[in-house]
Amino acid sequence: MRLTPFFALLFAALAFGLTACGDDDDDGGGDQPQVFEIEVNEEGVTAPETAKPGALEVRFSNTGKRDHSAQIIALDGHTPEETIKAGEAWGEGGGELPEWIRFAGGVGTTKGGGAGTAVVDLEPGDYAVFDIDSDADDAFAAFTVEGDEGGELPDTDE
Repeated sequence: MRLTPFFALLFAALAFGLTACGDDDDDGGGDQPQVFEIEVNEEGVTAPETAKPGALEVRFSNTGKRDHSAQIIALDGHTPEETIKAGEAWGEGGGELPEWIRFAGGVGTTKGGGAGTAVVDLEPGDYAVFDIDSDADDAFAAFTVEGDEGGELPDTDE
């Protein structure tokens, strides 16, 4: 299952508005975002099954040899498989992208052995992280955001 045709175009168009990248040494001040580690390789995607609402520092590791990525999408009552099917109908079939597909951030294409970070702000609900560059059957990992409010987004100098 290759997800690239659907997600690559949309991810490229939205990537700058959905991610806030930095290195691990950035001092955000205030409450620190919770760490959410995602590992991707040729076998698939692994991620925690749960997270707290609020700011998450996504720490992405590509432990594979090929390029991989991580895009978080709110499922809003749909399954990851339905999301893939709708995306393929849009990307490959020329249909409209359903309004229920809501991108929540992520880390773009990263070379084998590489890593990246992003800070995202997630509300309670069901999500999945997709590897848009994968051929693996398990090119996603579903997770739930629930519980007490976690950390806040770091302050910026703006």
